[in-house]
Amino acid sequence: MNWLERQVHSQPDAVALYFEESSWTWAQLEIRVRRMAAALTHSVQVAGGIRGARIATLMHSSPDYIVTILAVQWAGATLVPINTRLTAREISWMLNNIEADLLVLDHQTAERFYDSADATLDLQTTRFVQVEELTFSLDVEPADFRAREAALIMYTSGTTGLPKPVELSWENVASSAFASAVVLGLEARDNWLCALPLFHIGGLSIVFRCLIYGIPLTLLEKFDEQRVADAIIKHNITLASFVPTMLHRLRGILPEVNHLRAVLLGGGPAPKELVEWAWESGIPVFQTYGLTEAGSQVTTMPPKRALEKIGSAGIAVFGADVQVRRLNMSLAAPNEPGHIWIRGSMVMRGYLGRATENERRFDGSWFDTGDFGYLDDDQFLWVLSRRDDLIITGGENVYPAEVENVILAFEGVDQAAVFGQEDGTWGELVCVALVAKDGVELDLEALEAHCRKNLAGFKVPRRWLVLEELPQTSSGKVRRHELKKL
Repeated sequence: MNWLERQVHSQPDAVALYFEESSWTWAQLEIRVRRMAAALTHSVQVAGGIRGARIATLMHSSPDYIVTILAVQWAGATLVPINTRLTAREISWMLNNIEADLLVLDHQTAERFYDSADATLDLQTTRFVQVEELTFSLDVEPADFRAREAALIMYTSGTTGLPKPVELSWENVASSAFASAVVLGLEARDNWLCALPLFHIGGLSIVFRCLIYGIPLTLLEKFDEQRVADAIIKHNITLASFVPTMLHRLRGILPEVNHLRAVLLGGGPAPKELVEWAWESGIPVFQTYGLTEAGSQVTTMPPKRALEKIGSAGIAVFGADVQVRRLNMSLAAPNEPGHIWIRGSMVMRGYLGRATENERRFDGSWFDTGDFGYLDDDQFLWVLSRRDDLIITGGENVYPAEVENVILAFEGVDQAAVFGQEDGTWGELVCVALVAKDGVELDLEALEAHCRKNLAGFKVPRRWLVLEELPQTSSGKVRRHELKKL
């Protein structure tokens, strides 16, 4: 019995989903999911049928997206959520790389990628359908639920500039949800607000938590300060998840209500001042640390220690272990910075088709996150850097190498170093320092246009510096920390 079936059997008439002015019970949701699963089964034309097929979604947050997510599980397939902010080049590479069987679009993405000659997807093996045009006249019985089968393939950025496909099983997903419940507890009145994109693990994990817990999900199409505030009041929201940029935008708007019992704050370190403001305003903020490779949360701040440990990402959630190691792999002492390693039932089985990377990142069951931080005397994790050169802007991860590769393909650019600069609104701004080839005067407007054509908007640099040379170490590495001072 899958998770949706369990809720239908136990509470068919309870509300499962709120969206704008509409709502759906678990029983109503099941009817739509059955029909969607049948439509997807008909659309997937591969040997062996839909079981294990890779179904990609390129959709904006909506009830149709929720139904599609649940229908993929219902049919026994594997979900591949794709970021709608990426370019056709980036999306095509991702889908071709994993040989996705089907791509489900909504009317917005279909218009963008198939009605525009400049943004057409170049897919090798992937068929595509538009969700609004699917036929829902039939339904299908659920596939046998197998916990260790692949549930999700989600791309995360790579330091080489190529995204890496993270493969998570249903067991990973369930372990993450159970671990979160142990920290936060569950109450009959709970209602979780999701304003995060469903193509990110942060948003998608909320869907599965609500499904497993049997609590309502209040979904917003996108983040909007006033709509978030209105939804919190209208639906008596008890749980919400934001990145620091979102919380910053809610200052002066988010109401003080007694029913909001936990706001999880992830997506990168949050300014201490922001967290202090939240608590002073009656907003119970609990910082977390998570990553796609672990199905979301690895550590969470225990509610009773939140004010005492402002700035910390909390302690390891149930079923997870955290270590901080030195470069020689020995354990760091308390309060000694080092590399963060994790293990647990929520940690992925590995990067799909990346044997060398998996061998490098795993030490037995321990996974090297690549992130930098320390554990204090009480085993609370303090994250110092999400990765050596990683830029986190508005909750989105940007790796310099990927942006640099696009910039260096532009005629006249000799060297490029992408780095982040602290920003009160976005967390960090993407910046780049350039060195032109001899005798070349760079056309920065044309270069920016080149970037916008080949990169998602959040990856395009906001600040451009043209230098005679880049500061380097004796080994030839760019001193990015010096660029941040310019």
